[in-house]
Amino acid sequence: MSVVIQDTLVDLGTADLKTATPLSHRNLIINGDFRINQRGATSRTQTSSAYNYDRWYYDGTYLYQGVEDKNVRNGTFTLSWTDSGSDITAHYVVSTDTTASNGPDSGLTYTSVSNGGQITVNETTEYSKHLWIRFGGTVANLSKVQLEEGSVATPFEHRIYGDELQRCFRYYEQWDCVDGENVAIGTSYGGQPSALVKYVARKRTAPAVELPPPGQSSGTVSFLNGTGGYPTTTGTHSTSGVTDRGLRIVGASYSGISSAQPSTFFNKGSNSFKFDAEL
Repeated sequence: MSVVIQDTLVDLGTADLKTATPLSHRNLIINGDFRINQRGATSRTQTSSAYNYDRWYYDGTYLYQGVEDKNVRNGTFTLSWTDSGSDITAHYVVSTDTTASNGPDSGLTYTSVSNGGQITVNETTEYSKHLWIRFGGTVANLSKVQLEEGSVATPFEHRIYGDELQRCFRYYEQWDCVDGENVAIGTSYGGQPSALVKYVARKRTAPAVELPPPGQSSGTVSFLNGTGGYPTTTGTHSTSGVTDRGLRIVGASYSGISSAQPSTFFNKGSNSFKFDAEL
């Protein structure tokens, strides 16, 4: 077998090519180049105490990303990034997390790490704690964040957009619907409709769900009757059976929908459905 190294052909004979670090799937950071922005944030620091760009949490001072416990095993990791300015600082902590969708727990003690520096994880039980990375300084200048196994920083791993988006979907998924879009198809029992919804990707955990308001005007959603028209009255909506795979949208206080008839969950205007399973 032959490989090209810096424009030079090297013959390896029949030997297998082995590397000290993986050739792909090296980076444990998701959205390290800030390409994915499902929420439509205008900046990484648009809203305090919230996620703005996918997977990046801002607390009003620092920018965080939590590497999920299922991806954190014992060993040495190298953290690297690019800084178009010169004031980015980084810290880390390995910790459990008692709350969801709002970043790391408060009161944690962080350890400083330099660009290209090492982080050591040595827990009694592997895959039991999250690894939180915290950045300070002018975080608008931060890019190409990479956390990889080993003690050497390698070039930033550029993943295709669809791959990166799919990774983000595990933690947050937003459906931006256009006017006239049928979101789900269900049926009605006793005149009250419901519909089963499946996410694009399986979630880290059962997500918090945000639905558009009910109604029949622009900016609302409603179940339709069996002939595809609006019912006499659009009632209220709730969710049931929320899991990491899907949920059921349930209507109540509707009138003008017959039992045992198909019922489409219909979007009027521009609306967003949000499924949040972030750390």
